[in-house]
This record gives sequence, C-alpha cells and structure tokens, in this order.
Amino acid sequence: MAAPGRAVGLGEGILIALDAIWANKLRSFLTVVGNVIAVSSIILVVTIIQGVNAEVTKIFTAEGADIFNIKREGIVFSHEEAMAMRSRPRLTRDDAAFLRTEAASFDALVEQADGSGSVEYGNESLGRIGIEGRSWEWALIDGTGLRAGRYFSPPETERARPVALIGLDTADNLFPGLDPASAIGRRIRIQGLHFEVIGVLESRGSSFGFSQDEFVVIPIRMFERIFGTRRSLSFAVKPQGPEVVEEAMDEARLLMRIRHRLRPADEDDFDISDSSTFLDLYNQFTAGIFAALVGIVAMALVVGGIVIMNIMLMVVTERTREVGIRKAVGATYQQILWQFLVEAVTLSVFGGIMGITLGYAAAAGIASFTPLPFVLVTWSIVAALATVVGVGVVFGIYPASRAAKLDPIAALRHE
Repeated sequence: MAAPGRAVGLGEGILIALDAIWANKLRSFLTVVGNVIAVSSIILVVTIIQGVNAEVTKIFTAEGADIFNIKREGIVFSHEEAMAMRSRPRLTRDDAAFLRTEAASFDALVEQADGSGSVEYGNESLGRIGIEGRSWEWALIDGTGLRAGRYFSPPETERARPVALIGLDTADNLFPGLDPASAIGRRIRIQGLHFEVIGVLESRGSSFGFSQDEFVVIPIRMFERIFGTRRSLSFAVKPQGPEVVEEAMDEARLLMRIRHRLRPADEDDFDISDSSTFLDLYNQFTAGIFAALVGIVAMALVVGGIVIMNIMLMVVTERTREVGIRKAVGATYQQILWQFLVEAVTLSVFGGIMGITLGYAAAAGIASFTPLPFVLVTWSIVAALATVVGVGVVFGIYPASRAAKLDPIAALRHE
C-alpha cells in the first residue's frame, strides 16, 4: 500500500494494482475475462480479415497491377444477366488481330483460354488439372517466372506446336523424386496427345490452402485443336505504362465497339476489367460484413468495462478505511482519483494483453488447420491496447471519483 499522504506515481500505481491482482487472482481473472474475450476476438477477426484481404489482393493482382482483361462475359448478379451475356458474340483471333493493329497504347496483347483435362507421363496420371492456352506474348506479362527452360516462341504459337510449360506441382507429381529441371525435354500426354515439356514455372503459391501450381500451359492454337474453336477467347492487355492504364482501357473499349459495329446507343457486348474492378467489388461486398463482426465483438468490450466498473466499486467499498486514512493525513482528491484510476486501467490492460496473446494464438491455430490465412498487423495491437486503456479510463473514472469523494471521517468509521 502507498504511504498515506504521498502522491502515487504511475509506476507505483501500476505496482499497487498488480499486487491487488496477484492477491485476488480468481477475482482479477473473472474481472478481466470480458476484456480477454473481446480483445482476443478483435485480434482474431482482424488478423483473419487482413489475411483474407491479402490473399484476395494477391489473386486479383497476380498478372500485374497494370494488366487489364477483355472478356465476353463480365461479373453477373442474376440469372437474367448471365443469359444475356451468353448471347454476346465470341471474342476471336480476328478481334485480337484488329486490336494489335489499331491500338496505340498497348505494349502486349495475349490471347488466352482455359480448360481442364488429363495429363500423363508413363504410369503417372493427373486427372482434370488446369490446361491454359496462351499466345506467345504471355512471356511478356507472366509474373510467375521460369524455374527452368523457356517460353514458347511466336512460330510455335502460330503453327500449333505440341510444346508445354508446366507448373511446379505438375512437375513434382509427374516426375516424383526428380529435380523439376529434369522435366525439360520429356514428352508428356495432354488429353492423349504428346507434348514436349520446354519449361517449368516458378511456384505461384497457394490460395486459401489450394495449390496454384498444378497446371500446364500450351500454345493457344494447340489449345483450340484440342478443345475446338467455338469457345470465346479472352485477352490480357499490358499497356505501355502504368500511367496509361485508363487511356488504354478507353482505347480498347472504343476499338471493340468499332470492331463489333455497335451504335452509340448500344451497350457494350464485351467486358473490360482490371484488378481494381474486382478488388472494389470485393471490398463493397465484405465491408458491411466485417464492420458488423467488429461491432459485435466491440460490444463485448463494453460488457467487460461494466464488469470492471462493478468490481472497482466493490474494491472502493473494501478499501474505504484505507482511503479515509490517506485523506486524513493529507492525500488530495487528485491523488486518490489517480490511484484508483491507474488500478482500473492496469486491470483493463492486463486483460488486453492476455486477449492479444490468446487472439494471436487462436488465429495461428485456425490458419494451421484450415485454409484461412492470417496476417497480424501492428495497428491492430496498438488499436486493441488503446481501446482497453480507453475502457479502463471510461469505466474506472466513476469508481475512482467515488473513492476520491469519500468523507475521511465517515471512511475512518467504516468497518
């Protein structure tokens, strides 16, 4: 206990509070359990949200922040929209040739299509993995990079040569126990046709626990021989620089409207989007959900603060005689107020630290056993600690003020 008539410093006040916590361990734990639950929930929710946001951003920006796509169909929100988009004309090689010839702001345009099928080597067989058809310009925009080998050339694209690049997991599964580079020059079967492996790509990593490295990439003309030419192509466009992305998208829209002979009043019969389009949509969709989650969790902090206030009121009652002695020998209103306020804040911060530790451990545990990623950001810890300090001050001020206002004579008579 502090000397009766002396002001209690911050450090000494914290030590007094810690002594009180240690002397009443069970009561102290039950006092801060609300804060522990609330803060751990906030840390858990924020770290999972940040992890999901980082993962989604990585997916949408995998091709590069300045790459945009031209597709037959865009984002749909209803069955009617989906049916309307299916009636749009297919994007074809002629559309790509027209854009390459007429566009002034494009650095590269990649024709692409995606499918799935079987890939085999010897007795090893991979069923229904991704088969990506790309034109040779894909080498100019691919952000993955090569582990070994090379990209296919313009003649290999135009002549539909049976060459392939494979993902790292595809190499590991088809050639178990061998260095991925040893796949170069081997002949694999894609949908029953023989292809020469000319490159192995670096890892694309995983997304929500699912590998992104089990795929093959073949020239777009060879892809059309396997899957036919009736499916629509899509185009990935790299502008001449990040500063002309909007200009390039506007030029692409104008040229596609000219190519499809659309009148001024007609709607686009194609879709142009970049990574920001999907990120904005994702943020709009999730902002309300995340805010509601944080709001629900924050309510637990209020409950925890009320519990702290009630316990501190009980502590004031228990220590009425102590307060009377201190005031009788000269302790001021501010000194008493400060002592009990520091105790309330210390109790609240103690619960906050426990909550941060528990929340981080829970997030790491969830990430270990589920595909959900997590990212612990510094601002979430700072915000959690600032919040619990605020809770301690707000809900500790009334009990502290009540203690400071006690009449010393009445307090000394208290039993």
